[in-house]
Amino acid sequence: MHHHLPRLKSSRILGVPLLTIAVLAAAPQPPEPQAQDVSADRLARERLQVADHGYELALRQYQAGQADFSLVSEWARRQAEAHFDMKEPQAERVAFLEGYVKQLQNCEQLTRKRSQAGLTGQLEVLGAQYLRLEGKMWLAKAREQ
Repeated sequence: MHHHLPRLKSSRILGVPLLTIAVLAAAPQPPEPQAQDVSADRLARERLQVADHGYELALRQYQAGQADFSLVSEWARRQAEAHFDMKEPQAERVAFLEGYVKQLQNCEQLTRKRSQAGLTGQLEVLGAQYLRLEGKMWLAKAREQ
């Protein structure tokens, strides 16, 4: 026994069948996010976790010669940006930046070694130096507050 479904006329609006528009309009929409759902501080802390993980992966790839320093630099800055968005006492901010500067000093040493070995160019060394100086500037400003 065959059931025959009625044929739908394929009217088109801007090349899209009306049936497609009707199906999309009837699809459940995600709820609107509530302002109280997640605090900005909590989001910043989640971003920091992601940035920490991204930094570690980028650094490993750089050390293995699978990425250039710009990827490491991008993830390091994301760490700092996420940290700057967190609510924290000045002492914690200073402690983070002290560790951040040490991290960047290590990166600079790594780029110098890779440059001396002919594995990278002078621009990566300069990029690491710039990033370290930027971190030191942020640390000096945090100490002054």
